[in-house]
Amino acid sequence: EEDAGNNRSEAITYVVATSRLRPLSPLPYSRVRPDSAILVVLSPSLDRIDQSLIVQIDTVADFSGPAKVTWSSIPISPVATVLSITGAIIGLDIPHYWRARVVSGADSTPWVAGVFTPSLLASRSWIQSSVHFGMNSISAGLRVDQGLTFDDRPIPVELYSAGFSDGLDASITLSGDGVGQGFITRGYNIALVNELTGDLEGFSAFSIYSDAADTTMAEPLIRFLEGIQPGRRVLVAIADEGGKNKTERLNKAFESIGSAKIRTLAFRGSWAISGWKGAAIGSAREAISASGAGAIRLYDTLAVSPIEATMESPWIGPVSRWHTLRAELQDTGSGSSIDVSIVRKWAGGMIDTVHNAQLSPETLATLLPAQVTDVKLLARFSRPQWGMSPKLLEWSADFTGLPEIGGSVTQFSIDKDSVNVGELFNIQFPVTNAGFARVDTVPYAITLRSMTGVHASTGSIFGLDPLGTDTIIAQVTTAGLRGPATLEVLLDPDGTIRGYERGNELFRHAVFVFPDTVQPAFAVTVDGKSIVSGDYISAQPEIRVQITDDGAVPIASPSNVLLRIDGRPVTLGTATPDSLFESRWNEKAAFATFRPKLSNGAHTLGIQVTDGSGNPADTAEYVLDFRVEETTRLLNVINYPNPFEDGTQVTFELTGMSTPLEARFRVFTVAGRKIHDFRIPGGNLRIGFNSFGWDGHDAQGDDIANGVYLGHLSVVTAQGTNEAILKLAKAR
Repeated sequence: EEDAGNNRSEAITYVVATSRLRPLSPLPYSRVRPDSAILVVLSPSLDRIDQSLIVQIDTVADFSGPAKVTWSSIPISPVATVLSITGAIIGLDIPHYWRARVVSGADSTPWVAGVFTPSLLASRSWIQSSVHFGMNSISAGLRVDQGLTFDDRPIPVELYSAGFSDGLDASITLSGDGVGQGFITRGYNIALVNELTGDLEGFSAFSIYSDAADTTMAEPLIRFLEGIQPGRRVLVAIADEGGKNKTERLNKAFESIGSAKIRTLAFRGSWAISGWKGAAIGSAREAISASGAGAIRLYDTLAVSPIEATMESPWIGPVSRWHTLRAELQDTGSGSSIDVSIVRKWAGGMIDTVHNAQLSPETLATLLPAQVTDVKLLARFSRPQWGMSPKLLEWSADFTGLPEIGGSVTQFSIDKDSVNVGELFNIQFPVTNAGFARVDTVPYAITLRSMTGVHASTGSIFGLDPLGTDTIIAQVTTAGLRGPATLEVLLDPDGTIRGYERGNELFRHAVFVFPDTVQPAFAVTVDGKSIVSGDYISAQPEIRVQITDDGAVPIASPSNVLLRIDGRPVTLGTATPDSLFESRWNEKAAFATFRPKLSNGAHTLGIQVTDGSGNPADTAEYVLDFRVEETTRLLNVINYPNPFEDGTQVTFELTGMSTPLEARFRVFTVAGRKIHDFRIPGGNLRIGFNSFGWDGHDAQGDDIANGVYLGHLSVVTAQGTNEAILKLAKAR
C-alpha cells in the first residue's frame, strides 16, 4: 500500500453543505480519461475544526490490493471537496474502486464508495462490460465470458447402487459433491436437477418394501414421478431393495424418464438411472444387476443448456438530460435474442417499464424525455433448446447529471449580529453549483423572523454554471421586529431545481433586534410660522406638522399622525395636497400638511404623533387653540424692549379674511419730524401674529438721541388700511 499523504492531492473546496457525505464524481460505472479523473464528494457539516477526509483507491473491491493508494488528512470544510486522483490510476480498462469518509477526532462518517474505469477510449457517463456484469443482479443460467452469455456447461454425475447382498447403500454425486441428505438405506433415492441451470432442485427417498405384498406402498413414489416437470433431469439409485410391490404404473412412471430396464428389476437387485422427464424409453443411461451380482457405479454427463435468463442493472441517474443509451450485442443466430427493457423513474416518482425497447438516437427522445430522471436496464436472454447463445458485450449511457445548488453557513457573511430596530442587516452568501448542469435561474427567499413579526424578500441568481459560484448580496430590514430573531436564506424555495440533495438549501443565523425607545418630536407651523395658543390665524391656513425621530424605523404611514380640528379627525393621504402626508426618511422626518376652511370664532387643533416603532411623542394629546376673525383689525401693537438702547421689536396681530399686501412703519419725533420710514412686503406678513425689528437708527443710519418718539404702523389689505400709533422711548 502506498500512502499518498497530501503530496499527490489537489483539494478545492466548493460551497455545498449537506447532511451526509455524498459522492458526485466519478459517476458510478463511468469510463473516464486518466488525465482528467477527479473525485467530488459533498461533505457533511460536522461543525468540528479537526475534520479531514480520507480517500482510498484500489483495483480490488475489498481494498486489499498491494497497489492501494490512500490519501489521509485531506483538509475539508462543510462543502464539496474536489480531489485530483490522476496519480492513483493503477492501470487502464480495469475497474478502480474508491471510497471516502470524513474523520473528526474519534468520530467518522460511514464510507461512501464507487467504481469507475480509467480508459483512453471515449468517456462514458455510465458503462458496463464483462468486468462489471458480475456486480449486477443476474439470474441463474448466465455467465461472464468476454461478455454475458448463456452458461452452457457439462455437469459430471456419478450414481452408486448396492442391493441387499451387495452393500445396502446408494449415493448420487453432482460435480464431485455428494447428494445424501434425507436418503434412506432401503428404496429409491432420487435427485432432481434443473436442466437449464444445472442447479439441484431437490431430493427425495421412497421405500416400497413391506413383508406382505402391498402394492399401495408404491403410490407415493408414483405420484412423485408423475408430478415431475417435463425436461427436468432425474437421477435415481436404489439401496437394499426396490423390486417388491413394484406395479405396472410404477414401471411406466420410470419409463417416462427413459428407462428400458425397470421391468427386469428383481427383489433386492441394484439399479441406477440418469434420465429426464419425457425421455424416450431406452434413451437414458442406466445400469442394473441382480442381487449378489455386485454393486453398480453409473457415470454420466448432464449438458446444461439454459433457454431463458435475465440481468438487471443498478439504477442509472439521476439525470437532467439523456444523450445516448446503447446495448452492444453479438450476432445471436436464428431464434436467439436479447431483449432490453427500460425501467423508467419519472420526476414525480412514478415507475414504468418499456419492454423490448428499441435503442437508437431516433427513439431516445421518446423513450427518455426530460421528465425521466433515472433508468434501470433489464436484459432478457432467450433461445430455443440447444440453440446458439446470444451475447451482451456492453451497455452504456451518456447523460448530463443534475445541478447541485447549495451554500455553506460557514461562508455566510453578516455585517453585525445585533442592530437597533429599523436598521438593516447586510448579508453576503456565496451559492455554488457543485453539480453537472447549468442552472439559468436560482431563486431564493430571505426571511427575518421574530416573535413580533416577519420580514420576507425574494430574489434570484442568474446563470450558474457547473462548479461556478455567485453571491447573494442583500439588505434585510428590521422594522417592527424586536428581540431574538432568526435570519433564514432558502435557495429554490419552490423546489423547482432537481438536484442530488434536499436539505443543503436552507441556512439560518441567529440575530438580535434591540427595540426603539426614542420618542419622536414634532413642531407645528401655521402659514409657515409658529404660533401659540390664543393666536389669530387666517380662515384658510396651511397647518403643517413636522415630525422628527432619531430611531431607525421610518415614519412611513399617515397613521403615525392623528390630527383633530375642533374634535373632528382629519384624514391624511399621500396624494391630496389639502391633507397630505409625506415621509422623508432620508431626512429622518415626516410631514403632515392640512389646509382647512375655518369659520369665524375660536378653534382647537389636537395632535398625537407616534414613530415607526409605535413610540408616542407624548402620552397626552397636544392641543393648540386659535381664533379666526372676519373683520380686519390691527390688534396688540407693542414694541419691546421699551425703553430700548440699541433697537426694539415691534409686534402686532392682524385679523381678517385677506392676506396682508404690505406694512409700512414710520418713526416721528414728538415735533412731527419723520426720521425713519421702511416697508414690509406682504410675503413677510400673515393673518395672526407678526413682528419686525427696528435698530434705532434714522434714515441716514445714525443713532437717534435719547427721548420719546412716535411710531406709525399701517397695514394694507384688500379691504383697506389699518393703522396704529405707539410710543417709543430711547434711553441709554
